[in-house]
Amino acid sequence: MATTSDSKDSWTVKRVFPPVNWQTVTRHYLPVTGAISHGCFASHVLTPAYLYRLFPYYDMAVGNVILFNAHLGIGFYVYYRAHMLRVAPRTRVMFSVFSSVMFNFGSVLLFATTKAVLPRNGLIKTIFGCLTSLALLSIGREYLTYIDSLIK
Repeated sequence: MATTSDSKDSWTVKRVFPPVNWQTVTRHYLPVTGAISHGCFASHVLTPAYLYRLFPYYDMAVGNVILFNAHLGIGFYVYYRAHMLRVAPRTRVMFSVFSSVMFNFGSVLLFATTKAVLPRNGLIKTIFGCLTSLALLSIGREYLTYIDSLIK
């Protein structure tokens, strides 16, 4: 049973699945789905045949939707960071879009270049893509947390 002395960072149902409202959609659910989409798109770049098997006629469209969702999630995550709260809304949007595009397309470039040196095994490529995506997202989160700590 949770007590008031428990850490704020404990994994509770309310923390993982907060009540759905506009604030939680833009500050929690969109960034989470964006992170998941980043991992899915990494897998798609490294093993495009998997997405084609699931959606034989619409694989390109589904891949683009996954990438767009990754952009949205990362963008909203950056937009609502503490260090961005003092910035004018137009500038926040510009910085968020720039950060999202650089992060996602930088990731795509990394995956496209490492694809050639990985073994031909699709499962290994998928695992590599998901783990690399997780590592990049974790490093990005740690970096933004550090930037946030500088303004306090």
